[in-house]
Amino acid sequence: GRELEAKLAELKAQGRPLTLAEAAPKDVPDDQNAAVLYQKVFGEFSSGDVSERRCIGGMTNEEQRIFWEYTKTGDARLKAQGREILNRPAVQRDLAIIRQASQRPYSVFPINWEDGAGALFPHLGKFSAASRMLSAQALVLADEGRLDEALDWCRVSLRMSEHAASEPTLIGQLVAYAMQAITFDAVQQI
Repeated sequence: GRELEAKLAELKAQGRPLTLAEAAPKDVPDDQNAAVLYQKVFGEFSSGDVSERRCIGGMTNEEQRIFWEYTKTGDARLKAQGREILNRPAVQRDLAIIRQASQRPYSVFPINWEDGAGALFPHLGKFSAASRMLSAQALVLADEGRLDEALDWCRVSLRMSEHAASEPTLIGQLVAYAMQAITFDAVQQI
């Protein structure tokens, strides 16, 4: 116990964070914070709670499943359904917001870091679902011969994964890796 206390004191003296609250990202200006835009698409988050649950572009869970299966299997029937969903104005609006958000340097969601291990991260699941949808968008565009646009959507997804990875938690890292795997699967198919 004394060795542990000595090591913790040493780390604290070095200025290293010892709690999630100490490791929490600092507030950033709204015009640099991607989370402000992501919340327009994913729903508002307050202290880790979702006050408005919604899917990108108002999609249903079944429609989200279409993107999951299409990006895994390349099934032509699912591609046609996915293309129809992706062409909806609400989906296109949300995709444009996601692109804009991905270009911001920071992503700081309103997480209650004081909760420690009980802190909630509902946006991370939305990130993963968005990567699936961006990959489907890329695959559809590639199928139409629009390779530059397709690869640009893959870059959007990778930038989003960097936002997920910027959180000081293991779950943030794992979600970022999952997003990258989803994206690189699409790149390989393209």
